[in-house]
Amino acid sequence: MADAKMIDKYRILKVIGEGGMGKVYLGVHPTLKKDIIIKRLSISSKKSLSDRFRREARVMMGFRHENIVSVYDHFKHGAAYYIAMEFVDGISLEDLIEKKKKIPPLAAILILREISRGLAYAHNKGVIHRDIKPDNVLIAKSGEVKLFDFGIAMVEEEAEEDLTKTGIVMGTPSYMSPEQIKDAKHVDKRSDIYSLGALFYQMITGKKAFPGGFSADTIHRITRGIYTKPAKYVPKLPRFFKKILSKTMNHKMGRRYHNLEQLIQVLASYLAKYKVQDDVHAAIKAFLREQPEKLQGKTGAFEKIPIKKRTPLSKLFIAAGILAVLGLGFLLLNQQATALYFENIASREYGGLEIQVTIPRNFYKTDDRIFGRVILVCRNPLAKNEEDKKKTFEFKLSPRSSDIPFITPASNDPAQKYLSSGILYLPVGNYDCELIVESNKYGLTFPLKPLAMQLQDPDLPERRKIIKYNLGIPYVKEIPVTHNIIDSDTGRWVAGEAKIYYRLYGAWVDWAKAKGELPAGGSQTFRYVVPGYYTKDLTVVVELEMNMLSLTVEMVKIPGRLVLQCNTDELAILVDNKTEDYLGELMKSFTTFGNTTKGAKTILLNPGKYMLTIQKDKETSVNYNFYINTDNPTRLTVHYNSEKKQILISQ
Repeated sequence: MADAKMIDKYRILKVIGEGGMGKVYLGVHPTLKKDIIIKRLSISSKKSLSDRFRREARVMMGFRHENIVSVYDHFKHGAAYYIAMEFVDGISLEDLIEKKKKIPPLAAILILREISRGLAYAHNKGVIHRDIKPDNVLIAKSGEVKLFDFGIAMVEEEAEEDLTKTGIVMGTPSYMSPEQIKDAKHVDKRSDIYSLGALFYQMITGKKAFPGGFSADTIHRITRGIYTKPAKYVPKLPRFFKKILSKTMNHKMGRRYHNLEQLIQVLASYLAKYKVQDDVHAAIKAFLREQPEKLQGKTGAFEKIPIKKRTPLSKLFIAAGILAVLGLGFLLLNQQATALYFENIASREYGGLEIQVTIPRNFYKTDDRIFGRVILVCRNPLAKNEEDKKKTFEFKLSPRSSDIPFITPASNDPAQKYLSSGILYLPVGNYDCELIVESNKYGLTFPLKPLAMQLQDPDLPERRKIIKYNLGIPYVKEIPVTHNIIDSDTGRWVAGEAKIYYRLYGAWVDWAKAKGELPAGGSQTFRYVVPGYYTKDLTVVVELEMNMLSLTVEMVKIPGRLVLQCNTDELAILVDNKTEDYLGELMKSFTTFGNTTKGAKTILLNPGKYMLTIQKDKETSVNYNFYINTDNPTRLTVHYNSEKKQILISQ
């Protein structure tokens, strides 16, 4: 049978691959007007293949990341299943290694960084890839690197069905972790990190660490971590590269990086000269074009890949050099470089934070003698690993004046002195903060939003969350306690609606009975209850020498639920003209609204007024205004009449 010129709504240009059970086409997306890949699998194929095919489509439809191949659609047409996905004009990493034999270490580490970013995004979505290998990485001619083929991916908190049966090992042995060989159904993100290390080993050496198939010898060497040291193939391999391999390919899970954010931070410091994503793409593009003068200098293959000059940044570096004479150069240069990395590359995984404490003019100590320290505890109760459920960061506060450029001052008065944590870039999450300045302690809880949200917030011109305190002059003998209770999204004061309790002899007691004071010594736990918000508990230690205790609690709203009942699964959903938003319950993440489902689909939204857009195509769409509250779900019915091409929404 001749290949159709059209498959469903997609125009077919040509067949670019063919096998016994399917085909791969190059086609054109009808609305995006660009080339796409269409994969076809016959319905008569083996059940394991069709399960894997549909699983890949379902998992990847929920992804939107520049380092993961985009999937636009999956559907059944005639006697086959189809996936419509992004076309990457380039080469697979497998073919690139075969062509180049070895990839220069600097080019390899740039490619590793890009794969790590895409894989970290998948991990944060609760997806473990389980088949990281060069053949599943595409490198575009433009220098973009993209991960794909999530056919045997594992979704956390989801049943495996029949995809991975007991006794069946899935994956590619040369890249599989020891624990994946033992039991592919019970692996975590560290298994993918191991595979990433095996891939990196092959890039820089041109050899597989564990060649061969599933033999007793191969399995023995993988589980014991026995492989040829990379220095045998690359004699002058820098220590930094060896450390990356040892921390990714360690056969003991606990000795690997616990998550990819740790690896990305290590790579960021080594690749600090690549300030923006375009520089990374330009460097990889230069490598693909085989321009050795741009890959090697007098020091050989380890010379850092040059990047194109950027006049504004060059001027910044010259200015920073002059400021260094004044003792300020390192501070400013480091902050600018760090900001560029996190704001342009890691803006969805990290948030910006600064803690400022204003010093009274007549304080009895000079600012350089004031003790200030902040302890931040990031809690993620949903994390699978114990070490990821609680992360602690500690920083010292340093004196700053309001006339330092590039730093948002605590006061418009240039003579005003204050302590600052500096600009911190920390993982997104819910934080407990303990700030100690001299004999005063301040407790605070807050959710740290990603930079991608902070940079869009008109109420954050500083492009980060700034927490400000005024250091009081110690003269009060009692230990009064004040409670500041605000909405974490709007900053609105909600203390008037709150009920506050404290723990006394194992029971919760109304705070009003304590008359605003607590005895010093020991720990105290408070509970904050505000209608429409999650209840928050905060425990603080009250030392004997303390003069006051000020607690600020940012309350997180309980979301409402929008339930869409629809008769088809082919309509796109937009809320307030957006395809995704930062949503969830107590732990939030970027969530794509996706398409309607045949039946009921639930979307979590904060209380308020919204506009729903249901769209078939550019010509067929309808808007509907609705309200969300936390008490009862908002239920809407969406009906699509395919004959009339008409969409109706009712409540």
